[in-house]
Amino acid sequence: MAHVPIAWCSGDFPSCKPWAFTKTFGSQNRLSKPSKTSPTKQSEWNKTHRKCLKILDEAEDDKERLSNLVAQERQQSQQAAQQHRTEKAQLSTQIQHLVADRKQAMEECERVRTENLQLQSRLETATSNANSLNQWPQADMETFLGMIHGDLSTTAARIWGRRDELRNSYLATFSDVLQPPYLQNSGPMGEMGNQVFPSAPLPGTNGAFPSTNPLVPSSGPNA
Repeated sequence: MAHVPIAWCSGDFPSCKPWAFTKTFGSQNRLSKPSKTSPTKQSEWNKTHRKCLKILDEAEDDKERLSNLVAQERQQSQQAAQQHRTEKAQLSTQIQHLVADRKQAMEECERVRTENLQLQSRLETATSNANSLNQWPQADMETFLGMIHGDLSTTAARIWGRRDELRNSYLATFSDVLQPPYLQNSGPMGEMGNQVFPSAPLPGTNGAFPSTNPLVPSSGPNA
């Protein structure tokens, strides 16, 4: 800073003010160069900067890895949902088939029950006529009853075999889902039971058929 004569600051020079020296001194301080950073602090700053860059790189890698994982999980979820829809459609089709088979079996069972009632009515009529008019020989009556019993037994065995097939097919498909109440011993088929056709005693046989051949009597006056 240049030397300022004292005379300049005297009253002889009205333009000389006390703050002029202070302003000049402050300007000189602002123009001075800042002090340089020490090498130790510069090294620490570089280390911190490298650590920050490393953390950012790791965060970017984690983000990419998580994005891939989310995409993979989403794809697997979509595949599982599609498989579930396909299996649901297949099970619905199987249920419809089973319901149709059950309905058909119930209709067949009802038809057989009607035939059974008709045969019982015919049997009662034939027995009444034979007893009143004595038109039917013992052998013919036993033969007729044996034929009726054989037909009814065959029909009953076929119906219950079909019922068991439907039960096994349904339980094999839905054993881990539910136990269908209508396949248990309930409803018209459950009420009938295994003994769907009661055996009618033959005249002269003490309520039992011959053990060897039901169509040929083993003993009797007309054998």
